[in-house]
Amino acid sequence: MKTLLLKKLNNIRGKRILIIGDIILDKYVYGSVDRISPEAPVPVVKIEKEEYKLGASANVAKNIVKMGGIPLLVGVIGKDKDADIIKKLLKENNISSNFLIENKRLKTILKERVIALNQQVVRIDYDSDNTYLRSGAQILNLLKNTSYHGVIIEDYNKGFLNASIMKKITDWCSKREIIAVADPHPTRDIGFYKDTYTITPNFSEAISLLHLKREIPIKQIIKKLHKKCKNEITLITRGSKGMLLYDGNYHFIPTRAKKVYDVTGAGDTVVAIFTMAIVSGFTPIEASQFANYGASYVVTQIGTTACTPKIMKEILESE
Repeated sequence: MKTLLLKKLNNIRGKRILIIGDIILDKYVYGSVDRISPEAPVPVVKIEKEEYKLGASANVAKNIVKMGGIPLLVGVIGKDKDADIIKKLLKENNISSNFLIENKRLKTILKERVIALNQQVVRIDYDSDNTYLRSGAQILNLLKNTSYHGVIIEDYNKGFLNASIMKKITDWCSKREIIAVADPHPTRDIGFYKDTYTITPNFSEAISLLHLKREIPIKQIIKKLHKKCKNEITLITRGSKGMLLYDGNYHFIPTRAKKVYDVTGAGDTVVAIFTMAIVSGFTPIEASQFANYGASYVVTQIGTTACTPKIMKEILESE
């Protein structure tokens, strides 16, 4: 398999992938801990440095561009300093901001993580009510006169997507025979992602989408997802246990990660690389294996990061 993936590695270059979904700015605050607070049994973190990274659908776009693709990012941001940081980071990563919807009534979503001793101490979320889009017309107007090889729907259920918009997106893809891959949110009804090519939940998200108990066998879970969502294939990521792909048959894909430091953004890497591979002529099994290799790299890094063709080549050749 690795020899075949190496041969197909260059096929993904130049693929145009549309990413529609919630945009989040990730802030990382790094520090050291040498005492416990006298006010409460919590560590006192002495701040040493701060950095910002693209999160959610913006991180998917970063994964696309790092692997040699061309991402087109559609999402909403506010008109504030965090939005300015996002646009700056997009420019630094050669990602166009032309498809962003800016709204001064909204606050750009920020997730702040405090990290000490190579561990996340706390995460602080600055959410915003982005439920202002009443239909998908504003999104679809942005898509005219532009061609794509594939579409990724990156859903964090922050208000940008609703059932009406999803239906318009999937209908738009269907008419143009464009593959749509959804990274689902566990609080949604599973029917929200109906008629996509595939969904890529992790195990916890899968059981939440189906309202099942964790004790249910994984084969039953993925088959239920497949039936209810009516996908062509279904893919569940399982952390240290790898992945499970269902296409009428079950394909268990073992993890490749030797060490795991931070799983942040691993799902973004999977959906990005999987989609690029599928639209480049990879079979679903090959695309899953390919995405699995990419995820095996990002979980060894602190914070959201991305795989590159050079890194992927090194991973495949070292196996």
